[in-house]
Amino acid sequence: MRSVRAREPRSKEAPPELIVITRAYDLVRELTQRVVKFPRDFRFVLGDRILNNVYDLLDLLIEARYTRQKESALQRANLRLEQLRFQVRFAYDERFLSHSQYGSLCERVDEVGRLIGGWRRSRLERSHRLRPRLPERSPVTEEPPPGRRRPPTRLPPRYPSARTRLTDLLGLRPFTSAPFPPPGALRGHEDAALGPA
Repeated sequence: MRSVRAREPRSKEAPPELIVITRAYDLVRELTQRVVKFPRDFRFVLGDRILNNVYDLLDLLIEARYTRQKESALQRANLRLEQLRFQVRFAYDERFLSHSQYGSLCERVDEVGRLIGGWRRSRLERSHRLRPRLPERSPVTEEPPPGRRRPPTRLPPRYPSARTRLTDLLGLRPFTSAPFPPPGALRGHEDAALGPA
């Protein structure tokens, strides 16, 4: 007779990716039920846009779950969600949704948005933990590690005043950081600004 080994209980929490996909699926179902009741004139314009965005949102979340380019898919999903927010708000403003329906949809949209944001933050934190850290060093006194060059030191650019640039363009005086000459000091140079006759 075989011995029966007790299995370890599985963790009750699902991965965050599955939770956000499940919540997005619930949002798709609720919006599909609401859009069917829109007036005919708006069902095929606004209703189709809302449904296309929510279906695209679900597709992008599933794509992010199973591809290596998760960040770009999550970013596009976030954009679709933002478009969906405004479309649902427009439907409420046009009185296609009751106050309670709008409140319920807003809660679901916000929950999906928080879950997407959490998924993106967790990926960012994970990538920072996995990235090897270089030893800290003083920027001036220590030499860079072998094989690395020190970046060139950049000085801040000079931004001369408009008056200084104008006098430089006209060739009235060389560019210096001295203050602009007092009024009347350039009176004898009017002809020099025009050039040779």
